Amino acid sequence: ALAVIQPSPTEAAMVLLVDVTGKKEKTAELLDKINTNMVKLHQAKVSRVELSGSQVTLYSIPKVEHHPARMALVCVKDECLVACDNQEILRGVLKRFSGKHDDSLAAVPAFTAMVERCQVAADGKVPHLRWFAEPFGYVEAMRIANPDGPRRRGNDMLKIFKSVGFTAIKGVGGYLHLATEKFEMLHQTVVYAPPLKAGENRYELAANMLDFPNGGDLKPQPWVPREVATYASFNLKPKKVFESSKSLVNAIVGDEVFEDVIKSIEEDPNGPQINVRTDLIAHLGGRATVVTDYLLPITPKSERMLVGVETTDQKALAATIEKSMKTDPDAKRRDYKDHVIWEIINEGTDVAMVVIEDHPSFAMAKQEEDEDQEETHERMLPNSAVTVAHGQLLVATHYDFLTKMLDDLDAHEQLINSTEYHLVKADLEYLTQGQSCAQVFSRTDEEYRAVYELIRSGRMPESETMLGKLLNAALGEGKEGVLRAQRINGEHLPEYDAVRRYFGPAGLNAVSEENGWFLTGFTLSKEAPAAVAEGPAATQTSSVAPSEPAATTEQAAAPAGETPETIKQ
Repeated sequence: ALAVIQPSPTEAAMVLLVDVTGKKEKTAELLDKINTNMVKLHQAKVSRVELSGSQVTLYSIPKVEHHPARMALVCVKDECLVACDNQEILRGVLKRFSGKHDDSLAAVPAFTAMVERCQVAADGKVPHLRWFAEPFGYVEAMRIANPDGPRRRGNDMLKIFKSVGFTAIKGVGGYLHLATEKFEMLHQTVVYAPPLKAGENRYELAANMLDFPNGGDLKPQPWVPREVATYASFNLKPKKVFESSKSLVNAIVGDEVFEDVIKSIEEDPNGPQINVRTDLIAHLGGRATVVTDYLLPITPKSERMLVGVETTDQKALAATIEKSMKTDPDAKRRDYKDHVIWEIINEGTDVAMVVIEDHPSFAMAKQEEDEDQEETHERMLPNSAVTVAHGQLLVATHYDFLTKMLDDLDAHEQLINSTEYHLVKADLEYLTQGQSCAQVFSRTDEEYRAVYELIRSGRMPESETMLGKLLNAALGEGKEGVLRAQRINGEHLPEYDAVRRYFGPAGLNAVSEENGWFLTGFTLSKEAPAAVAEGPAATQTSSVAPSEPAATTEQAAAPAGETPETIKQ
């Protein structure tokens, strides 16, 4: 067991516990090796201390360059090897070995709720890994533990999210099962966020946007092509999201500007002159969809993404989009078949924003921006394409990706008739047996391709994929405009086609519950038995011989009425 702990607002600690039952000689060898390494490699001073009745070896490690002086403590207690870097934390851990204390993790409501919920879903099966995190405390502890870690100038988003109600999320955790009879990986995950009050607004301030109702049909729409890498769809309440975002926007800016911005958008003679609430938000429906794929050959900019939100009045929403785009100098109208697409190309400028010139908060923000001109801030969406079609507001990162969603697709070209999708769908229905607020389908052999190829070519630090940005933020040096050094030498990795057969399709289902959300996800083996496929382009019950790979993305794209060679009736 490994734990990250925050004993105080300025301290962070780590604890490691390893069961060494029946391994007395091997444990002694390990302790000797630890002692040798500490003394020779870290120039540690060795001493002995007694903590809670146990003899503990204390290694005092001197300051080296940018690393402060620190300590490491090791002992064996009741057939358990215990290591820690904080003396008082270790004292408490050793004290709890008696099992007579109520200040352990097992007494934390969020942890116990996670275990109880996952136990029900696991149906008696013991997980290979159990995990839990109090999200805000974890981030704070990691910041303390890594003072030289990545830092971005400007707003501290951790403080902002805490200030607008997101501390309602008390814990996140779950079970992970590996190599089960049916799945390569199966996880049950709990997001524990008990309501603060009854009624429509369960939480406070911006956290009220976390309202994802169960129900409805979340299967892929006919306009989603089958060869996408990932497909996700979820329920939401657009009006509630919009109104709840008010406190978040104000917190980011540092002043009460939200309503001023809304008013300016409507009244500014040089602006779009639309009422955001009545002309835009009022016409959005309760379901959103996110689709991704990747352009070949793989480059740092290969990821393409499209977001769709249902509309309750397609004609009225289209008129609003046209009115707002006509006033945007970066927006270019393009006609594709019977659709009007507005392509926005931001060359050398940040994403356009409505600015209230005489508002003191914006004046201050502009001054700070001028002072930080030496920093380069990447735009989350440098270019985009927007249209209203298929009863959806569609926004894509690439014009050609959007046009793919506007083409008339035959049945065998639609994701909903893909064999892989139906294999995943069948298992989702079997595992969850209930309503959903969100569902995800992924072809991991396509989803992971960009990351693999960028690591292999040594260009991962340049990645602009969502996963790449997360990795770069976590592993970077915290210097704006400076690429991090890639930590993995990928030049000896094999060609991707040699490994992609190990990545099977995956699915995830989320359900809103009384005290938060419960997620069930899995990855299928390409050599596991297949499930029931449905739809006009699918076969009946099928199975895959253990010695044969299941249908790849390309094989699964067989024309309607034909069966991929490796799928047997």
